[in-house]
Formats: sequence, structure tokens, C-alpha cells
Amino acid sequence: MNNPQLKLFIDSSVLYHVGRKLLDRFFARFTHLLPSKYTLPTTPEHCYYVQALARVLQRPDEPLPEPLVQALHEVEALAAPENWPMPEHPEAGVPVDPEPYRLFKAIHRWLEEHPEKTSAPPPASPSLQPGDSSPEHKKPSSASPPDVLSEISAAPQPALQSVERSETSIPRDTPHSEPSASPAIQPIENGQPATFNLQPSTSANETEEETFLRLARLSPADYERARCKEARRLGVRVRVLDKEVARRRSQLDDAQADVVVLPELEPWPEPILDAPALFSQVSGAYSRRIVFPAGGADATTLWTGHVHVFWVFHITPRLNFLSPEPGCGKSTALEVIGTMVPRPLSADSFTPGVMIRVVDVRPPTLVLDELDAYLRANNELRGLLNAGHKRGGCAYRCEGGGNKVRAFKAFAPAALAGLGTLPATLRDRSILIHLVKAKEGEILEPFDPQHAALEQELGRKLARWAKDNLAAIQACKPALPPGIFNRVADNWRPLFAIAQMVGGDWPQRALDAFTSLNANPPVQDRSLVVLGDIQRIFAHSAAPRLFSAELVDSLCALPDRQYSHPASLKPQGVKMTEATLARCLGRFGVRSRNLRIGDAQARGYEFADFAEPFARFLNGDGDQ
Repeated sequence: MNNPQLKLFIDSSVLYHVGRKLLDRFFARFTHLLPSKYTLPTTPEHCYYVQALARVLQRPDEPLPEPLVQALHEVEALAAPENWPMPEHPEAGVPVDPEPYRLFKAIHRWLEEHPEKTSAPPPASPSLQPGDSSPEHKKPSSASPPDVLSEISAAPQPALQSVERSETSIPRDTPHSEPSASPAIQPIENGQPATFNLQPSTSANETEEETFLRLARLSPADYERARCKEARRLGVRVRVLDKEVARRRSQLDDAQADVVVLPELEPWPEPILDAPALFSQVSGAYSRRIVFPAGGADATTLWTGHVHVFWVFHITPRLNFLSPEPGCGKSTALEVIGTMVPRPLSADSFTPGVMIRVVDVRPPTLVLDELDAYLRANNELRGLLNAGHKRGGCAYRCEGGGNKVRAFKAFAPAALAGLGTLPATLRDRSILIHLVKAKEGEILEPFDPQHAALEQELGRKLARWAKDNLAAIQACKPALPPGIFNRVADNWRPLFAIAQMVGGDWPQRALDAFTSLNANPPVQDRSLVVLGDIQRIFAHSAAPRLFSAELVDSLCALPDRQYSHPASLKPQGVKMTEATLARCLGRFGVRSRNLRIGDAQARGYEFADFAEPFARFLNGDGDQ
């Protein structure tokens, strides 16, 4: 390891809680000094980013640049416990655990003490500069060049769009976009360089109304940090300021919703004479671009058809693409769907307030990607998706100075995608399609949104077929497979109705898709099952750490699983060993470590290391 003294910067769990924006601001000072081997990670997922960053800082193949090493050690020295005693009351937006809190504060202090130079450098000081290796390198002349950090700060730097997601609102960045090939220099937000505090500067001539509007445009976290100070400046109580800001936010949401223009899908000019062939073409278009499980392409096709007449049904099921790991085609599936449904609306660039208003005026087709990154922390969006499952469902909000309750219609179709599983309430309202990574040659034709004429034509033909058969579809009472009832029957009834109206072999294809997709979870999800079982074991034991051998014994003792103990002669099930467990958990970034429990010492796992995988892949639901 080339930096043996570093402790905090090579601990990914500490970096995770410090946050992406602050880390980007710090490392932006040194990016141009890094050799090509040390290109900083740009992965959008925060947990993978901090793991990659920690590995970069401890790679042994080549030393890091001296200015960066010096800065890393200065920050860790500043992060000493005696410098940052833990406060009695946590600050908003600041980590609450001791080590992340101290590193967070130390990075801020270091950035304040080393401001970026935006003008001509001051006369040289006789003291040693960060980029110097010895005093004789410093020239006493007032015309000496700026130090290394100044040169980095003043140099033109490419910008990389920030991918850190807010915990209280739908992200304003675009998770669909590919990471830039350039290293992360300075995050941008809404086209402007972002800083840690996004509060716009105030003006001495700013009117009271302008202040209210400025604060209404802040994110919830930034407004929380600014509200007390702004209330004192205006001479009003914080409660009064909150009401005024809430009223302006409502006005801004209404104004933004009024100008939202969603792409319409003009019906095909000629009647559709062969509906079974049309639906087979749609299923083929899906199958060429995505590797589906058995029945997945047909179920997606029937769901796409129902979207064109969803309002005639009592239920519009959520279509959920899920996978245990990235790169399985979830985003591609949503892109293809977006070309064949009316009024597709991606949530990436809209707040929940705007989404509610758009749905209330004229329901779009919600197309939501990477739900695992923000849905769990966004109760408002989750409530909207739950309420929109049933005709007559509404979302309620308190608005205006009097906090009057206003109901917004929420009934709208939604296609969802994310890692892991959905929260239980949303999962019950969904048709689940498990995707896995495609093998070489399985993707017959990569999807290019810029050349989607075929899919758009198929969408227009679906719209024409639905328009011509609207009354018949509304009157259809499809026969359901025996033994299905409650939510499962509600979710599949629209798809069976569409299949019955299409005719041909589609009623049988709908039945085959239902049977396949509602069978046991696929083998590819075994790692998720293990992760869920470990959550159960930790919850039952209430232990903060467990040895690997204990976890293996506990897994093999579960009565409802088919794990075989290494010492067992039983042939059935999966032979669970410590090595098998390590490989399984390695997919989620969890590694064993040397632990001491009482007088015993062995390899094992800390419960705290599972916090992110539990939240990200299980969404708080231990049941599989």
C-alpha cells in the first residue's frame, strides 16, 4: 500500500457518508496531476464510486502525486478526534457517525484554508508551498509563478454532471446519461457549477417577494440550512417564512406543470386488420433488444397495449423490471417502451410536485429508471405510485398559507426499473420481470433511440387498434387462470383482456407468460435470497458482528431454505461454505474482516457493513 498512514480516505464506509459532492470538490484540485492509471472513478452509483475511490487511494503500483498525498495527510490530521467533538444536536446534511463527521468537517476546513485562485496570484511568501519539495525551489521574486494548487485551480477543467441524488426529492441529474470519459473535476447542476451550499446569493435590493421566490427554488436540504437566517433577516417567524415559501413552491410547480409538453402518439391512419400479427411484431421488437425470461416479452407487449386504453380498466398494474446487478437491460427496456406508449414522462427532471400536477391534468405514462437509488427515501413518489394503481386514486397535499388539503388525480400507468426488489406495497401492485445479463450474441439488435422509426410505427398502430376497439375492450370480461385472486388477479386482468381482444394465439401466450413469470424466483436471484436471509439472521440474533462460520451455520439451519452444510452428505441444495458466502456477498461490496468477539478471533462480518446493501437491494424488506 503506497499510503500506509491513511485511514479515513481508504475506508469506503466513511467516504460513503461524507458524500459525493464534497469528495468531488476536494479531488477536483488534483485531477490534472493524476497519472492515467489514477483516473478518478465516475460511476453513477454512489456506493460503487466510494469503493472505487478507496481502491484508487491505496493502489500499490505507482505513488500518488506529492501534492495530493500532502493534502490527504493534512485533512486526516485535521480530522483528529480532539479537533471535532461530536455535537449534542446533529446538523442538517452533516454525517452523524464520528469518523465520517470528522472527515466531513476536516475537508471543509481544508477547502476554506486553501481557496481556489481565480485571479492573479499574490506575491510569493517565503514559506514552503504545497507543490514544493524543498525550500530552495522557492524563488524570492515577486514574479514567481503560482504554486501547483493555483495552477490546477486556474486551468480549464472539464465538468462532469453530478450524479449524487437528493434524499428528499427526485434527482435533478440524469441517471440515464453515460458517465463522461473525463475524470470528475467539478460537478455541475442545472448547467451551473455546483457548490456544497446551493443557496443563491442575496442582494441588498432584493424585495421580500423576490426572497420568497428565491427560497422556494432551493432544494429542501438547502432551504433547511437557510430558513432560520433568512427569517431573522426578514424579521419574521420561521413558521411564517415556511408558509410563504410553501405557497411560492406550489405556484412554481403549477407554472412548470403548465409548460410541460409530452410527446403525443398519433394513431396510425389505417385500420389494423391483423391484430395478432401486430402484437407479435411488438413482442419481437422487445425480444431483439432485451434478453427476457420466458413470457417476459409477451407480458411487456400486452402491458404496452393496455397503456393505450388504461382508463377503461379499474387497475393499471405497474410493470417492474428488476435485476440483482447493473447491466441487465432495464434501462433499454424502458427506452423501447417509451417509443411505443402515449405521453411518456421520465421522472429524472421533475419534482414530485410537478409530476402530481402533470398526472392530474392529463395522465402520462410514467417511465421511472433506477428506482433503487431514490424511491426508498422518497415517500411522496412511492405514495403517488401506490395511489395511481387504481382508478380514482388520488395524491393529497397541503398547500398555501392555510395548509388547505388539495386532491390530485394519480391514476396513470407506470413502467419501473431498479436493482433489487421493490417495497412490499409497490411490489404487490406490479408485474415483475426479472432480467439478467445478456450473453455474447443474445442481443440480436442494439437499440438506438435516434433510429426508432420501427418502434414508433408499432406504437402508432397499437394506438389505432386500441382506438378502434375501445368499447369492446371496456366490455371484455376475460377468463382468468384458476386459483388466482386478489392483487395478482387485479394486476393481470387488463393483460388477459387485451390478449382476448387481440385473438389468435395471444390468449394462450398470455396464460404461458403468467405461468412463467409467477413461478419460483429465478436462480440468478440466489444472491439476493442469501442477502435477505442474512438480514433475517442479524435481526434475530441482534448481534453487531458475526463470524463467517456462524453465518454459514445459521444459513444452513434455516428450515425454509435448501442450503447444504459443508459437513452434510445431502446432495440437494447449494453447498454453503465460507468461500461461497464471501463470493456471494462480494457482489454487494461486502467483505469479511478479522474480528474479535469475546476471546475468539476469526474472519467475519460487521452488521454495519450491510446497511447499504440492505437498503439498496432489499429496500428494507427482508422477505424474498
